[in-house]
Amino acid sequence: MYRDDLEASNARVLALEQEVEQLCTRVAELELDNTRLRDELRAVVSPIAPPVRRGARRVTIRVSEQDNERELVFDDALITIGGAGSHVQIDDHREVHALLANSNENLVLADAGTPTGTYVNGEEIKIRTLREGDQIVIGGARLTIRW
Repeated sequence: MYRDDLEASNARVLALEQEVEQLCTRVAELELDNTRLRDELRAVVSPIAPPVRRGARRVTIRVSEQDNERELVFDDALITIGGAGSHVQIDDHREVHALLANSNENLVLADAGTPTGTYVNGEEIKIRTLREGDQIVIGGARLTIRW
């Protein structure tokens, strides 16, 4: 009986992980579709209004790639990491690699179903609630999150 319950629970967890991966992929697609419109809107609104917080905390992401290191600050509710059009662009990526859901309560990192994976503190993850100072590795880039 216990074994059957455990197998059923494991099957449900696997199904939920697959659903999260599919949702992350769809969110990434929608995020890329909306990037140009969002940038145009920001260009018009930024000079006349302070940023809207939308319940998100201010997050600092330090990105280290080869000989390049930069620090980026965001207060967006959803931060994309990957290729062109992403909030955090990584040199060797063409598409969105991971999504960072940002709220006042939690910072959740989700791999967008990539073949190379996303690593937090050396462990491959599909989805993980982050702690300040966690080390994220995506391809040849190392990211450190602070808030």
